[in-house]
Amino acid sequence: MKKILFATVAGTLLFAACKKSSDDDTPAVTNTTRITATPWIYKSAGFDMDRNGTIDQALPGGTLTPCRLDNQYIFATNGAGTMDEGATKCDPANPQTVAFTWAFANNETEIELGGAALFGLAGRFKVWALNDTLLSMSRDTLINFPPLPPTNISILINLKH
Repeated sequence: MKKILFATVAGTLLFAACKKSSDDDTPAVTNTTRITATPWIYKSAGFDMDRNGTIDQALPGGTLTPCRLDNQYIFATNGAGTMDEGATKCDPANPQTVAFTWAFANNETEIELGGAALFGLAGRFKVWALNDTLLSMSRDTLINFPPLPPTNISILINLKH
């Protein structure tokens, strides 16, 4: 009886040790994988008055001209980036592509963008969402709309694949 019990336990342990977990079959999807998968394009942007990751007020008309809305943002795994003007260039004399740099910060809750490729903005952005279809980030920016005094406000930018 002991031999049968031992053989059963040993067989079960051997089978469990040899069985491959389904988690081992799928490579881990990281934020770097998500951001570098394919180019990003404009989805929406506006003011996040209460800084909760949602647009509370649209940008004033004409803030983002149509020639900026078709730009593509390409993030490479080495921290380099490329902004491609897309089919509609704002100024034909401008280059088709502009380089920028990027790096995650604060356990990937923030992203540091170098250069002015993202609608002329650079610096540290709070990452509100990053998944297979959406990159949502915000940054405090000083805006000036006379006759109002200059105001520090959060601008939220949503990009999509």
